[in-house]
Amino acid sequence: MSQSDVAKRAGVTRQLVYRWWAVKASLVSEALFGFGTPEWPAAYAGPLGADLRMFIGAIVDYACGPDVRAGIAGLMADAYPDTPLPGLVDGLLVPLRASLTALNTIRGAVTMHVLADQTSPDVVVEHVTQLMTWALTQP
Repeated sequence: MSQSDVAKRAGVTRQLVYRWWAVKASLVSEALFGFGTPEWPAAYAGPLGADLRMFIGAIVDYACGPDVRAGIAGLMADAYPDTPLPGLVDGLLVPLRASLTALNTIRGAVTMHVLADQTSPDVVVEHVTQLMTWALTQP
């Protein structure tokens, strides 16, 4: 779907669409992540293995939706490193990070030496993000 198609369907001018979203990747990003992103788990009851399965399961369930899968694949193909991706940070990454922070039983993994001492939630989020990105590129 082109930005012209979006303008026609929305009943606005093509120039208006381009003014708000200079590149298609920005439009797709806001459509995917700006509205109606899922509620990530906010509390975990333990044990750690079950909590991690619930957390990763929520990510996989979201990412396997046909619209999200197609949209993310398109973003990966079309977006440049400096392409603005509205909605991605506030609509997806911030709530996802908050959910991971709520996973305070991860401290148990540190004491069991599953994770290195002083591992920040940001590092764990980065690893999960990389794994999910890889998984989305697989057929």
